[in-house]
Amino acid sequence: MEILLPFRSFTIANSEYDLVPRLEAVTRSIGAENNYYEILTSVFLSESQLDSRQFFCSFPKVYYFSYLRDVLSEMSQRGLKKVSFNVNEEFLKSAYLAMLVEDFRGLEIALEISETIDSSEENTQAIWALTAHPNVSIWLDDFGCGFSNFDTIEKCNFDAIKISKELFWRLFNQDKKLLSCLLINLRKKAGSVIVEGVDCFEKYVFCKELDLLMQGYFFREQKQKKLVR
Repeated sequence: MEILLPFRSFTIANSEYDLVPRLEAVTRSIGAENNYYEILTSVFLSESQLDSRQFFCSFPKVYYFSYLRDVLSEMSQRGLKKVSFNVNEEFLKSAYLAMLVEDFRGLEIALEISETIDSSEENTQAIWALTAHPNVSIWLDDFGCGFSNFDTIEKCNFDAIKISKELFWRLFNQDKKLLSCLLINLRKKAGSVIVEGVDCFEKYVFCKELDLLMQGYFFREQKQKKLVR
């Protein structure tokens, strides 16, 4: 359940970067329809793949705006109506994000608030301003990393909380009972809980029994098996 989209090139300081977007489904089960799709990006300089998170920290806001516009336009043309993408602090407080949301009122847009954004009053107000748009949901990304923690949850109401792959894997291997309690309590704090890093049938069944949303390699593998058949 992964969709590859056409790449975009950007020239920055005389260096040409290729951004290759792919859409990864956020789903409740194998074969489910009407899923959200998260925009994930691989970044290349010549033939070398870069750390995408580090790259986007210094990627100019106007370029990110242009890149997202192209991806969202492509999604609209393909009839995909639900999308999520990561938002860092600089882009959160820029006029570009509000413009993007307004321009794509026909899409259901989930803004994934980065774990690098603290819960200061300024950031919290910026988040709440975006909720005025009826087509916008606010997700907390990578719970268990950085500022993505219980303190942030207490200060903001999120439509969904994404638990980080690293935290999920560690507790899944060490203490499934504690993991279950954590996920159940997080679901009380938000409308949905999304588990990243679902990479095998055992993890899938665990999340399915708790009625959680999921994303990860397991679903790409299922799609590949289906294509082979």
